[in-house]
Amino acid sequence: MERSAAAAARPALQQGQPDTFRIGNCSPRTSAFLQNDKDMKLLGYAILPGIADIIARKKYDALVLDQFGVLHDGKRAYPFAIDCVCELNRRGIPCVVVSNSSRLRGDCLDQLEALGFRRQWFAGAVTSGQLTQDALLELRQRLSESHSRHPPATRVFHTNWNGRGRAALPTLKVGDPTHDFKPVGTRVEVAELVVTHGTEGVTEEDGESVSAVPYGKLVDLLQACAKRRLPLWCSNPDLVTVVGGVNFMMPGSLAEAYEQMLKDEDVDSDTVRQLVLRFGKPELPAYEAVHRILGLGPIRRKMPLKAGMTYNTAAATEMDSSNDFKLLAVGDSLTHDIIGGHNAGMDTVLVAGGIYAQDYFGIPADAEGSASIVQQNKCEIKAAAVEYLLHRSGLHVTPSFVTAYFRW
Repeated sequence: MERSAAAAARPALQQGQPDTFRIGNCSPRTSAFLQNDKDMKLLGYAILPGIADIIARKKYDALVLDQFGVLHDGKRAYPFAIDCVCELNRRGIPCVVVSNSSRLRGDCLDQLEALGFRRQWFAGAVTSGQLTQDALLELRQRLSESHSRHPPATRVFHTNWNGRGRAALPTLKVGDPTHDFKPVGTRVEVAELVVTHGTEGVTEEDGESVSAVPYGKLVDLLQACAKRRLPLWCSNPDLVTVVGGVNFMMPGSLAEAYEQMLKDEDVDSDTVRQLVLRFGKPELPAYEAVHRILGLGPIRRKMPLKAGMTYNTAAATEMDSSNDFKLLAVGDSLTHDIIGGHNAGMDTVLVAGGIYAQDYFGIPADAEGSASIVQQNKCEIKAAAVEYLLHRSGLHVTPSFVTAYFRW
């Protein structure tokens, strides 16, 4: 679940606005759902009540599920989501969670189980935190092999969570001859690598304690890192998330700010891309991990979707019809879930009741901050509201399907 700074600044969709926004050459829609093939060909996607209606149109062999805004709100599971995953499991359709979370895969599944999902309902999980951890371990192995004895530790400026889900760098027992990572606290002048796991503090030199550091101060510390052109590894590309109705700045926002700092230091674009690495959606390695979990071959690479390029995910994935195994990616973020699924050759479902619920679809939040629509049996998602979102996003990306929330 994420929202860019630009999206956060967009005006909320006003009452009646969907009825005045035209959809291409067709009139505004006022019906709740667009279900016929003519509508889908005209708009490029279908608005359907739930997953049952989607798989009735096309057989899917497995689903790739986002967490926040699809399965839960960070504090509570969406009740219809529990029922939906249970039904998919009953039908023998595997589900793999792919989450931009700093947690490791085991912690991710533990959290889902604590919220009411059964662990055995999921074929596996891929988290950006796990991908980051794996990359750090690979780096440690390479550096260890390059030194015959006592390789020096890499000094890391490590941004972390203070009150929620602290992350740890790979550490070793004293005397272990392999390479290690050593947090430097706020002493960025001696750092060699930046790793962003959270936005609430920094890991101290003991490798265990985390000191609270305001977001603005973290940005200032990154400015000093940018002047030294340090590489930055981002363990969660999300920019903003909502937990129980409260907005949290995410590590992706630090990575985005750092890229701009490097550019301000006259670092060329190619070098910026080499210095700033993001792990997780929409990057292809996250979906390659899904293929490994499901025992599939490598992803058939396609030209990645970028701003200014227009693709329809439903039409584009039909080009890959020679691949008999059909995957459906479900998420609430155009930037990560829909673009990521498209680039991996999957059909996609945009869940309207997630990050875009209030700003674009007029779905109110209840007293505890969770979108109240998930407690209801019905909701209306108008095509004009979807078109308005797609237009304002500036991403030129179209999902295969749109549904209010993840329900059977």
